[in-house]
Amino acid sequence: MAQFTDNFNSYVVDDPLAGQGQWTGTSGIKVLTGGIIGAISNSMAQTGVSLTSFDNSSNNWDISFKIVETTTGDGGYIGIAGSAWIFGYGGGEQFLCYGEFLYDWIYRDSPHVDGDVVLIKVTEGGTHIEFYVNGDIDTEYSTAPAGFTGGDGVFDIPFVLDTFLSSALQFYFTFTDSTFRVDDVIINYDAVASFAYQGVLKIYHGITFFDNFNSYTEDYLAGQGRWEAYSDPAHVVTATGTVASDGITNDYDLVDFSSDLVESAGWEFSLKLVNIEVNAHSNEFYIGNVSRFIHYNSNGAAFDWYSGITNELFYRDPNYQEGDIIKITRNGKHLEFFVNGLIDTLWYLEAGSATGSNGVFDCTDEFNWDGSKAIWLHIDTQSNLEIDDIRFDYNQGWTPKPLLVEDLAFERRPVRAYIDGNWELIQSF
Repeated sequence: MAQFTDNFNSYVVDDPLAGQGQWTGTSGIKVLTGGIIGAISNSMAQTGVSLTSFDNSSNNWDISFKIVETTTGDGGYIGIAGSAWIFGYGGGEQFLCYGEFLYDWIYRDSPHVDGDVVLIKVTEGGTHIEFYVNGDIDTEYSTAPAGFTGGDGVFDIPFVLDTFLSSALQFYFTFTDSTFRVDDVIINYDAVASFAYQGVLKIYHGITFFDNFNSYTEDYLAGQGRWEAYSDPAHVVTATGTVASDGITNDYDLVDFSSDLVESAGWEFSLKLVNIEVNAHSNEFYIGNVSRFIHYNSNGAAFDWYSGITNELFYRDPNYQEGDIIKITRNGKHLEFFVNGLIDTLWYLEAGSATGSNGVFDCTDEFNWDGSKAIWLHIDTQSNLEIDDIRFDYNQGWTPKPLLVEDLAFERRPVRAYIDGNWELIQSF
């Protein structure tokens, strides 16, 4: 899997987006105060990123972005690889599925609202699409076009939503006098990869949990969304839609996935560090009952890999910076660390027998949930850490699926060779 992510925080405000980071194109879109992007007034602008170094030949990808402000003008669109287009207008939205010879529209019943986080996942080699909003299936995409199957945010496409119009996955904005504002763009390539091996097609599956806390009231986190308290509520939702300690209770809040989590499958855990810890305290994010990511003060961070047999301990030094998006990916015994979409080479093995370095490791034994199918959050009462945009992709693994091949009958016959004037039997069945 390859990933591109951008929160625009490191860019020059009021300058064009094109020419900053990996973005190319015209100057019609600029970076705005607060690390978001929007159109220059009355412009018809195309600004895009092209990541030609990554192969997306399987036609499997997902894209997510945060809508900071919805459009009130003529609208605009976001295009992916020239074959899928998200059109937004003041009065509605629609998604164009574009194949090499066919295309059709999936309409949203009502437009998104400010603060919505949009996620679109294309799998099954470009023939299956799922829409999400704020971590849940987006049922506003309710009705399947003619020839499509499904509904309420999940559809099977009767053709391949492929990348024939572009050799690379590209992300384009086009605006026409629009107030559309966007932040936190994430694109995964081959995130749901498919390949043929020994007569079997294997499909990479996954379930996504996402929370940006924007729809919650300024109160305790427990009891809102899927969050619950372990014993006493310990974290609060701030006025800016982040999560912090309540400053009183040193306890845990959690999200329980026991109803649908497969313990043997892989996962990805990510979050945004809005405010950085500066005091001498540790803050913990458990994945299962024992394995945990620990965010320290200026000393850095740590991650415990628990297997119950040979446990591994990894360190990061120095600490993250404010606004960093961190991600930890586990696939079997393989472990990778990312920061802002790139491999985080500052991670190293501190204890254990894992192999690898610079943020990429192979652990000795399988990951062990140790009886807890949940993610746990603990921010110390004396800590000033604030977090946002928690995402947990789980049940990621390989499932066999038969290839669709013609029914062919084969007859085995004896093998003979012409030796010294006679046909001799050299192999029989």
